[in-house]
Amino acid sequence: MTNNNAKYFPLKIELPNLVTPTGNQILRWQRSGYYSNIQRLKKTCWNMLLLCGAHEEQYKTIPGERRRVEFHSYRPRKIDDDNLVSGAKYMRDTLEDMGLIWRDSPKFLEASYHQYTDRKNPRTEIIIYLLPDVTPL
Repeated sequence: MTNNNAKYFPLKIELPNLVTPTGNQILRWQRSGYYSNIQRLKKTCWNMLLLCGAHEEQYKTIPGERRRVEFHSYRPRKIDDDNLVSGAKYMRDTLEDMGLIWRDSPKFLEASYHQYTDRKNPRTEIIIYLLPDVTPL
């Protein structure tokens, strides 16, 4: 089973002015009952993916397909790696909800996280690659 849409990859998605939140920020939102901030983050990410056309059929995954996703966070200052990874959780969930990744488990997804300092142009970039093998379901 192979994806016939391999010519459309890698898929690069830029989310301007959307800086990956830290895991600590998300924990604070959860503790203080500010779930609306989490919902706003998910909705903003969803809308940005729609605007860049990532919802189109040629980018959708087929059942069992493995993909590699790179998250590049350009932020005013760097944070701890574990904060970066846990802050990107909701972006991963949005990619799965939109069908850009099959599952966010290590069996189907190789994820990597990178951060850079950019005070003038904070943003998040997501790059999705197809991996050669497909796990049969």
